[in-house]
Amino acid sequence: MFELDFAFLNMKNQDRTGLAFRKVFLDRLAPLFFGPRVQTLVDFEPLGFKGCSVLLPLGPANWNILTPDLQENILQQSQPILNDYCVSGLGIDRLLKKQLLQLSTSFPLIFGDNFIKALAFAMIRYYLSCRAFKRLVVVGEMPDMQEFVQSLKQFDIPVSIQNYFPGSYEVMAYHMLYEKGIAISTSYLNPRDWEPGDLVIMVESVYSKYIPLATRPVLVNLTDESRGLAPRLERCLEQRGLAPGMNVMAPVLESCLLNQAGSTSASGEETENIPLWEQMEHLGDHAGMWDYFLDKAE
Repeated sequence: MFELDFAFLNMKNQDRTGLAFRKVFLDRLAPLFFGPRVQTLVDFEPLGFKGCSVLLPLGPANWNILTPDLQENILQQSQPILNDYCVSGLGIDRLLKKQLLQLSTSFPLIFGDNFIKALAFAMIRYYLSCRAFKRLVVVGEMPDMQEFVQSLKQFDIPVSIQNYFPGSYEVMAYHMLYEKGIAISTSYLNPRDWEPGDLVIMVESVYSKYIPLATRPVLVNLTDESRGLAPRLERCLEQRGLAPGMNVMAPVLESCLLNQAGSTSASGEETENIPLWEQMEHLGDHAGMWDYFLDKAE
């Protein structure tokens, strides 16, 4: 076998039906016949990254009727594939995050959260270099929100966190404002309050239906369902039958950046007190990755 930069796991979109897929039979058959298998090779030719798509030949409902122990057993069958291709972690479709996040596998599961933060940093940095914005609005929630917002201090711009649960961030906002000197506010989602001088970063698609199509500010959509951010890279996924949305792009490209850095961790470990997503931003910049998201790549 040869070395790859990533391995990406997804499952069938439709549930498999028939007698064999009833729970009493599937509990016995799944570990033997429905384990992960290499489906196709994926070539990100523009960036020089290569990887493989690994298919779990079950649908979401098939998977959900299995016990957690069986799920973990099946997922760990990916280990020989990772060993064969010298890949340390397994990229996972972000739409499967709820089903797979709690499984205690022996290798890292990469969901792309740090890549999305790194991309957000890169895009914020780019837009602020192009024009003067008065406020940065973060719509939705993400893991390690406090650390992410704290890192935004370097941009020296007021930050507004808007979602359905603003009360959850009031203590954080107070702490950052009075102890860290970060101008931050929290509020319920309020697109009517947005102004042309706002830069809006949306990270959860549940809020999309409340945002008018003709928004006044600059709106950057980094939700799992977002498409069209990097058309040339997305075509590399489409050519191999993978969905070109951020739900696939984020874990795949995070895996590539981790591999490039020689990292074996996808759990948010920090080096020299620099958050992992900031390290990824630097790595992505060095690889020319962000140019494909900022319409600068040839």
